[in-house]
Amino acid sequence: MIFLFSKILAPILMQFFLNAEKIDINNLPNQILPTTTNEKIQKSIQGIDNLKIEKPNKLSKQQKKIVEVKIFFNFQCTHCKNFLENIEKIINNQNIKIKFFHFPFNEKENLVDKASICAQNQEKFLEMKNKIFNDSLDIKNITSVKLKKYAQEISLDTIKFNQCLSDKLTEEKLQQDIKKGESLNVRVIPLTFVENEKIIGNVPLENIEKIIRKYQK
Repeated sequence: MIFLFSKILAPILMQFFLNAEKIDINNLPNQILPTTTNEKIQKSIQGIDNLKIEKPNKLSKQQKKIVEVKIFFNFQCTHCKNFLENIEKIINNQNIKIKFFHFPFNEKENLVDKASICAQNQEKFLEMKNKIFNDSLDIKNITSVKLKKYAQEISLDTIKFNQCLSDKLTEEKLQQDIKKGESLNVRVIPLTFVENEKIIGNVPLENIEKIIRKYQK
């Protein structure tokens, strides 16, 4: 019975497949996909067509280039005192990065330079600098006892300060400052570098600011 059924049905199925029309996928009705899906696809295509790639803008006026300023000084230099007082007026400018380098002309000054470095480590460089410059004593006569008193007066961590004064790393930092100055051929102080431009002496602050603005463009 099954054999007879297969013998009759097979030719019929064969004829059906031979006469079947080929399906053209390009003519499929839109309803194959839901209408909402078609709309989403069309919107996505339009979005891609309307997409604009913007080129990065140059630095805006608010985003000025940060200019590096290097200043070499020592505590026996009266011109340095006046110059650094003027520099304090721009030290908080976020577009200027100021670095101070100790450049003593003799070893007698090393103790106060170390005190300055130790205060700098605790972000109190300006306060210690003012204490040392305003002392009526000659630099070589300022003792460690006096410097430790200054540290207390400007609210430093005195334990850290005292350890720092005798720390070999402090001496190494001072020598690094001196070597940096020698590599840049420092012969007079104060000496300032705005980027790579050298400015000699206690020049008016306006001159420094003018040069800084030139490098911010």
